[in-house]
Amino acid sequence: MLTGVNRDAAEGRIGDYEVVAKLADGGVGTVYLARRRGPAGFQRLVAIKRLHPQFAAAPSFITMFTDEARLAARIHHANVVSIVELGTDDDGYYVVMEYVEGSNLGHLHWRATKDRGHRVIPRAVALRVVLDALSGLQAAHEVEDDDGTVVNLVHRDVSPQNILIGVDGLARLGDFGIARASALRVFETRGAALKGKLEYMAPEQIESKEVDRTTDLFAMGIVLWELLTGRRLFSAANQVTTIQRVCFDPIPSPRSIEPAVSPELERICLKALERARPLRYPTAAAFAEELEAAARADVGIATQREVAAFMKEVLGSELSAARRVPDLGPGNPDDQSTNQLPASDPMIVLAAHPAVSGDSLDTEPGAVPPGRAREP
Repeated sequence: MLTGVNRDAAEGRIGDYEVVAKLADGGVGTVYLARRRGPAGFQRLVAIKRLHPQFAAAPSFITMFTDEARLAARIHHANVVSIVELGTDDDGYYVVMEYVEGSNLGHLHWRATKDRGHRVIPRAVALRVVLDALSGLQAAHEVEDDDGTVVNLVHRDVSPQNILIGVDGLARLGDFGIARASALRVFETRGAALKGKLEYMAPEQIESKEVDRTTDLFAMGIVLWELLTGRRLFSAANQVTTIQRVCFDPIPSPRSIEPAVSPELERICLKALERARPLRYPTAAAFAEELEAAARADVGIATQREVAAFMKEVLGSELSAARRVPDLGPGNPDDQSTNQLPASDPMIVLAAHPAVSGDSLDTEPGAVPPGRAREP
């Protein structure tokens, strides 16, 4: 639930940014909507994640967090949410990110199937979103340092909640540079207990083995499987069963659930979901190349304009409400009565940026309606 901003000295500003509203609290940090003002009425909205103060006393966390944030800031791609700034002040570290007006894929799918009568997101739209996300992943996986060496950046938290879809119809990956540090925090504070989106982890991630780019591609395979079928793949009522499904249970074929899926789309999806890493696609580009060819031979690929139109169809009222960002005005920055975001249905604002890795801002049960092809 959205709350008004606490306009005290600590939260009124973060660096050069004026806090507009607190969006949510997570286990690692707090997410704010903020803006930077300039001359002649200029302003820019951003999303800011401020780490909780206790992490200032965790050097290993801070080192990993800042190192990966610096690497993630090197990603300049239309399908990746940009990191604008890594900052620190008396209250600790924060990350400033591009603000994306829109929703995350999980919320879009939930609304489409629950409220709008769609059994699944139209396949052409779903394939466009997956191809966009794969394009962003490829750019991230190929990021180089100052010496031109690929740094092997791995997202580690690819999920519907971290795929943002803007009102412009463009899908973007969010939360690069945060997942690894958050995983370390979970290990240090919970005695290596698993926590987070287990249903979107690869087996090697659950088994605490070294991860690589194919770990992210396995997660994209899960997203694709769920979009094609309208079912959850690995999610279960408890961690033990979820882990069993991820690591050991046979993976149902998409066509056994949704016969309209073409054999080639099914083959591509199951290849991405190979538990043996050498059998998966080696790169996001290779995954995307085969997926695009199969999509064009099947239902085609939605245009960016068509994705935007679907967003408007499903989330039109939420998008309109979210645009009513309160204008605090230069004359009275301390007036708390004006700094409430619309309370009628604020999920679209919450969905505009993912939580710090390991936390979910969604109140939905998950990315897609629960259901399995077989009994657990």
